Amino acid sequence: MGDIVVTLPSATQAIGRTYIIKKIKSAGNVFITGNVIDDEHILFLEAGKKGALQVCSMGVDQWSVLNISGNGELWAPSQLTTLSWFDAADSDSIIEDSGTISQWNDKSSNSNHATQGTSGSQASYDSANVEVDFDGNDIYTITNDPFNGIDNPCVIGLIRLDSSSNWNNSVASFFGEAGEGWQFRQRSSNINDYTLTIRGTAEGDDPNPTDTINTIDFIATGYRKNADTRIVRHNGTQTSVLNGTDTGSVNYAGNGTSAIGGRYRGAGSTTPQGYFNGSIKELIVADGLSDAEVEILEGYIAWKWGLQSNLASGHAYEHAPPTLP
Repeated sequence: MGDIVVTLPSATQAIGRTYIIKKIKSAGNVFITGNVIDDEHILFLEAGKKGALQVCSMGVDQWSVLNISGNGELWAPSQLTTLSWFDAADSDSIIEDSGTISQWNDKSSNSNHATQGTSGSQASYDSANVEVDFDGNDIYTITNDPFNGIDNPCVIGLIRLDSSSNWNNSVASFFGEAGEGWQFRQRSSNINDYTLTIRGTAEGDDPNPTDTINTIDFIATGYRKNADTRIVRHNGTQTSVLNGTDTGSVNYAGNGTSAIGGRYRGAGSTTPQGYFNGSIKELIVADGLSDAEVEILEGYIAWKWGLQSNLASGHAYEHAPPTLP
């Protein structure tokens, strides 16, 4: 018996409906998906065990877990060393007032939170679609300036662009202009080109990726590894690579410009620009991840948010989500 994926219907189709999924053989995993399962997006009954899951449909389009046995533990980004991890599915990590977000807490345990004290520059939380929405004028400073000084920036997120903005739509950055820092953003005027801009290394600052569709939710990946290779991926498919030639160090001068939702041109989180217009469901920023670590993050995001069918053929997590060993 191989792995089995069970997808629950919308919880609002019949309020109070109860399902019981039984695993009667020890072989294989049984993965249960369906938005939202007690604030998680996927559960599973573990290989090597028999077990059962009982859920009840709720009026908030949520499946509430009544009983579970034989369940395993899915892999999460906490298994890696990251700088910041922002998760819209964790509503407890979002501090909002009158519909806008003053702080989005970092789940990496580093306390590198996204903060914004000015209400007109705060994004909003869409609980129905489980996302943080940026309107093209919102930006957040990252506590402790963690994106400063890293040579191998890595950004992986589940995002969507709502409108084009020439050389803007920066989802995460450390300045990234005037020969300094880096940013993950729209390239030129094409909303369907996303590039990892890095200043100071040997290759061109703004590699030109293959066109993709960025106006629906997609897994955006941009990373530099081994201080010589820069890669951009869309739903696990490579769209740009500078292979082994992107040598040298990233230029850094000044401080206080680590940001999401745009970039800061001035030190100390001043002169905001490059605003992001779209949504973020999840965003992870790290330094120096390997190809395998990038792929496991893509698999985690894809299965958590029900986008596993969008992963590239041959992706390591095309058929099953990552689990703990």
